[in-house]
Amino acid sequence: MEVDGHNVLPLADPDTASWNLPLSNTDYNKLIKGFEPQAMEDKWLCRADDPDTQGIVVVHMYRSWSGEEQISLAVAGDLNENITNGANIVEISWDKSRLTEREAKDLAFNICKWILGCQLGFVN
Repeated sequence: MEVDGHNVLPLADPDTASWNLPLSNTDYNKLIKGFEPQAMEDKWLCRADDPDTQGIVVVHMYRSWSGEEQISLAVAGDLNENITNGANIVEISWDKSRLTEREAKDLAFNICKWILGCQLGFVN
């Protein structure tokens, strides 16, 4: 499958767990914006789907060099563009043949923080 000019593969052996990680609207917007690798040293590609009818946005995190999806996050926010009360990561999916739930949450947290520049945790 090709997404934004990148050949990507979905999660090979997915597992899903609930997660209640609050986001400020600044962090929500960073997740929606994603991350486009500029060089081989950029190890991640992050992109978001459009919101579904309930306002859930799925953020996909791929290894840039292989195109393999590692993590997807379901993020609940408002249905409009003006997110003022923040949002929540409500669900995480990962490849269960590679990671445990704890490892997947740690990896997602680190990608959000170090690649996307999120502060994480709700801040008014």
